[in-house]
Order: sequence, then C-alpha cells, then structure tokens
Amino acid sequence: MNQVFSLSEKILSDMIKWYGTTFRAAAIDIEEEVPVLVIVLKEVSGVSFTSRGEISWFFMRRALKDTPVDRDTKIQVVIFSDKEARLSIPYLIYVSMFGKVLYDPDKLFSKEFRTIEESEKKILLLADIKKGEVVDIEQQ
Repeated sequence: MNQVFSLSEKILSDMIKWYGTTFRAAAIDIEEEVPVLVIVLKEVSGVSFTSRGEISWFFMRRALKDTPVDRDTKIQVVIFSDKEARLSIPYLIYVSMFGKVLYDPDKLFSKEFRTIEESEKKILLLADIKKGEVVDIEQQ
C-alpha cells in the first residue's frame, strides 16, 4: 500500500505542476481491489473519457520512471471535470464519504449529503428534496 501512496504522490505532484490552477481536487479510493485516484480538473468537461484515459496514462508513465514499484502494485487514475464534480455523481459522493481526500481547496469533495437509515441500512439521498415534498422509499 505504501507503493500505491508513493505513486499517487508522484502523479499528483506532477499534475499540480503541469496544470497549475486548472488542478482542482484529488481523492483516493483505497477500498477497491485496485485503488482509484480521482482527479478533478477545471475545463475538461468537453474532453472525451478516452482522452482523459490518455492523460492519465501520460502521467502514470512519467511517475513510473521515477518511482520504483513492484509488479503487483496497481492503481487507476480517473479524471473528472469541476462541473461534473458539482453534479453529485454517485461515485464521487462515494469517494468523498469513504475515500481519502488528498487535495480539495474548493471543497468539491466536502459537500453535505443527507442520509437516512432504513432497516439498518443507510440510504444516500442524491436529489435535493423540496420543502413539503413526500418521498416514498420502497424496500426491494
């Protein structure tokens, strides 16, 4: 796990130097089988997910040149735009609640989300519920 954090640190420092103020936030989800490094960049909403993967791989290759890791060390890098981070995408909410926020000056990962408990399970409410609106929660 230490190698994952070393590699993440190298990727993040390189991306912050490269993008400057365009780099908005970073978090890591270490609960997955392969840890996921989530990056939020400004103004990439028009960039395809394929191109975002190429950006991720570019920084991964640069980090692997300087950081010695075992063959078993794996990490994924996923890039979101700052606009997407404000849309309450379920995976970003999950990372903000259960992952480790590494850099977040704009509080993109630090939103307040309402949860309710139903039969010993927490249910995360993704939509804003208007005052007086009735919401049925069905158990399936």
